[in-house]
Amino acid sequence: MAHTNQTPNNATYWTAIGAPVIYSEGSATLPNGTVAIKTLLRATVAPAPLFPNALAATSTLSISGAGTVDSYDASQGTYNQITPPFSSGSPNVGYSAVLAGGNPNATAVAITNTTVKGYVAAPSAEISPHAPRWTYSSSAAVTGNSSSTVDVTRVSRSPYIPQFDLSAVSGGNPLLITAGSNTTIGIEGATTPITYVIGIGLTLAGSDTLIINGPVILDVQGGITTTTGKIVITPAGSAEIRFSGALSIGGNSGGGIDNQTLDPKKLILVGSASTGTHNFDSTLPFYGAVYMPNVTNALSIGTGVVIYGALSAKHITFSSDANVRYDTSLRYARIHGVEQIFQITELRELTNPAERVVLP
Repeated sequence: MAHTNQTPNNATYWTAIGAPVIYSEGSATLPNGTVAIKTLLRATVAPAPLFPNALAATSTLSISGAGTVDSYDASQGTYNQITPPFSSGSPNVGYSAVLAGGNPNATAVAITNTTVKGYVAAPSAEISPHAPRWTYSSSAAVTGNSSSTVDVTRVSRSPYIPQFDLSAVSGGNPLLITAGSNTTIGIEGATTPITYVIGIGLTLAGSDTLIINGPVILDVQGGITTTTGKIVITPAGSAEIRFSGALSIGGNSGGGIDNQTLDPKKLILVGSASTGTHNFDSTLPFYGAVYMPNVTNALSIGTGVVIYGALSAKHITFSSDANVRYDTSLRYARIHGVEQIFQITELRELTNPAERVVLP
């Protein structure tokens, strides 16, 4: 075929996708001025992932019940999808979920009867044999197949739990939620998000409904509480919701967040409070990601909660079963307002002269 063995520098066959590229050249020169050896390295870089884990606690992660933590790729379809590009023999479900805890001084990850289809990562103990700081019951499983045992090769002593800075939300349109009514924000088909500001916290009770019908950034200067009220993200909507107070979602009273896109990347909750009580009890399936690594008190997940996406906080506790479907496409998501550092995604030596560039 015509494109076989064509190098990336050949624009006839390759199209630049905008990823930053770093070239580094080194050489060794003999005393007589002769270059004895010369090499050129090429590295591509991209934003470091904010959600490389299904559940990440910078301090402690605790699961009191059973349940299953597994993974799927929401960019390819819904969880456990068996229609193309998947099949009944190969559904959209996998073994890539990671449970990570960062406490270096005591138990970082504690699970009981949970089945983890993926990995566990916790710091090592200071004394020999320097085992990972995690505990589990005899009914727990950490596996890469259908087994129901703990595969110790899937337990790491190197948790990676990102803690990136948050940029401030600037500007925005004041938003007033009227009790007992529906409020619609966002513009369907918009290519850039509209910023809205709620200056006194967001409380949705009774029949209160906040409908998001386009890309928005919601700056909630206070906490978020939904009891019987709802936040509804329509198939045309997406939201980054910032909040600086307590998070209380649901309460087993029909309230919660209804993300009708079924895409976790379309709903990001970012908490910046240092204190407060944070509860998630909604029986509505949650499609989204929560990032609040600096909050002192735990993010507590109640009974019957099903999460499609990822959670990242300082402390995470499940009062009962943990049913989490980690969206692997969150690994590549760029989250607005979070200052994700760049990391090297590929590094190789350019041995083919056709691939080399002339550095200034």
